[in-house]
Amino acid sequence: MIALIIGMLVSLIVTLVGTPLLIRLVHKLHYGQYIRQDGPQSHLVKRGTPTLGGVVINFAIVLGWGASALYR
Repeated sequence: MIALIIGMLVSLIVTLVGTPLLIRLVHKLHYGQYIRQDGPQSHLVKRGTPTLGGVVINFAIVLGWGASALYR
């Protein structure tokens, strides 16, 4: 039970800290979503939106799993 709680806390902390850091990095690198010009004009608002949020979540899951496995 304690291993599960440790894994969840590690995942939560990595996600809460890592996501804003990754968003800032992606904005500095000017890496964002490309919007085609022939699409609807309302989609142009999405230009430059970072699309790497799942990377931090997956990394946090792996770290949380590793932390809980080390505690056992």
